[in-house]
Amino acid sequence: MIEEILDTNLDDRADLERMEWFITVSSEFYPQLQAFYERRAREWCERKRLEWMEHCEDCGVTYDPNEEDHDCPERRARIAAAEHERAEWEAPHLEPFLEQIEAVTQRWRHVPATTSRMGVAFYRARAAGIENFLRCHVISTGSMPSGVHRIRYSCWGPKEEVVDFGRPTRPKPERNPGADGEEHVRRRSPPTRRA
Repeated sequence: MIEEILDTNLDDRADLERMEWFITVSSEFYPQLQAFYERRAREWCERKRLEWMEHCEDCGVTYDPNEEDHDCPERRARIAAAEHERAEWEAPHLEPFLEQIEAVTQRWRHVPATTSRMGVAFYRARAAGIENFLRCHVISTGSMPSGVHRIRYSCWGPKEEVVDFGRPTRPKPERNPGADGEEHVRRRSPPTRRA
């Protein structure tokens, strides 16, 4: 029963310390009841900490991503090698768009000063997801995206962000039957702005 109450009231990892003392139970008839519930709450908190631990495939260390950014030499070397290989392959495709990609991504990298560690991780993950989307879009289409797109990324589970890149969409073709009865495609002109 205590675990269900604690699970229901746990908002995020930052609340874990508070949750250890969230429930207090005492009884004049059963004096050991308070110690029993305190122990159950401590055990629950420890189980939650272990659930949130991550294992580094590069060096084998287990760490809490909420407490530290794990940065081992093995991981840095693997990431650097993969980045170098990817950069060499992507360079000719991305070169004309790098400044635009950086400008768009920079807007999403901004982290408010009062943001918690979890919030910072969220902002970083979201910006990385948007940057990855931009790179993939440019490589596959040869142009920057326009309009509204759903971008998926991961930060303690799958997330999705709807992003409006704020560019006018390409005019949609109008289909009009011609004098000969055949449909002819004519592009609509973009709307003109009045001063």
